[in-house]
Amino acid sequence: MKLIFRGDDGVGRLRRFSKRATRTRARRVTAVLVAVIAIVYVLAALAYARTVSLQEIPQVQAPPYGISVSIVESKISPEAPLTEAIVAMQPNQELIDSQGRMVKALRLSISPTLDGQSIEYAAGTVPASKKITIPLHGRVQDYPFDEYHSDITVAAYLYSEQVDQGQGRRVPVIAALSFRDAGWQLSATVKQTDSYFVTIGQTIGRAGSTIAISLLLLGLMMAVAVLAAWVAESVVSRAMEPSVAVASWMAALLFSLIPIRNFLPGAPPVGSWIDILVFFWVEVGVMTAMVAVVIVTLVDVRRKNDAEIEVEDRGGAVADTAVVGVGATAATGARGGAGSAAGTGPQPESDDEAIPPDDPGAG
Repeated sequence: MKLIFRGDDGVGRLRRFSKRATRTRARRVTAVLVAVIAIVYVLAALAYARTVSLQEIPQVQAPPYGISVSIVESKISPEAPLTEAIVAMQPNQELIDSQGRMVKALRLSISPTLDGQSIEYAAGTVPASKKITIPLHGRVQDYPFDEYHSDITVAAYLYSEQVDQGQGRRVPVIAALSFRDAGWQLSATVKQTDSYFVTIGQTIGRAGSTIAISLLLLGLMMAVAVLAAWVAESVVSRAMEPSVAVASWMAALLFSLIPIRNFLPGAPPVGSWIDILVFFWVEVGVMTAMVAVVIVTLVDVRRKNDAEIEVEDRGGAVADTAVVGVGATAATGARGGAGSAAGTGPQPESDDEAIPPDDPGAG
């Protein structure tokens, strides 16, 4: 037994199958995008939580007849590059009196700093926190994978303001380094140390949450450029009707990408690698697509206007021809009526049918 389908039924089945396959692909693409965004969201949240937990200030105990130094970096300026820090010095009980004042004057040397000055604590004063600025080495153009490095050396000296004028006995020192700027993470190691000085090497980089969000936004920018190119190709190939609305959408998209780029967490200055590799090309792609859509729309409008003018011209010519035809028909009818009125009777249709006159000689 054979099943025979009509041609229309076969075409209809094929179209329904094609639509079903298209919907299936669309669902799969949507599911993949949702899964990717969800994974990035979870990873960014976990990385941010880990960064916040690492920003706790470590507690250090001063050694006997020595001091402990806590350096808390609170703000980084990648463009400079430098970081601002707060220095808290805690002397051991042998160096302070019962009211917490310094028994002897102390000079705390932290290098490198932007001003190159040591921190001095005069005798009889309570040690207070001080602000310093530490220079870094790094390139902000490498965003979001930029890193900044520096080595910090800490030493302390006891001196007599009246006699030594800056030279004194070295005291034991312990130092700790921490970082409290959101969106960044610190990796620190002790490079060199003894009882009287400490050298800490630090590397400051973007937090994992910052990197994940930045890469997600850059990827969406590239997806927007691909979408704009796809729309432009559909308009040029006439798969989509050319319209000013499409060009307006692309123009709005073109200007909306700029604040999105500046909205990146810790956005670098213009001219970074993300601009050379991604942003500028996204802008170029959207602009090219917009120009193509505008040109096709203008050409389509011009053709429609020319077609309307041609139709109007043809309609006028047809009307003129109809008027001329009616006039000629009326003139022909008038001439025919005049000829009929001039005759005495019905006219013969041809000479062969004419009736000859009677012959008088006949008979």
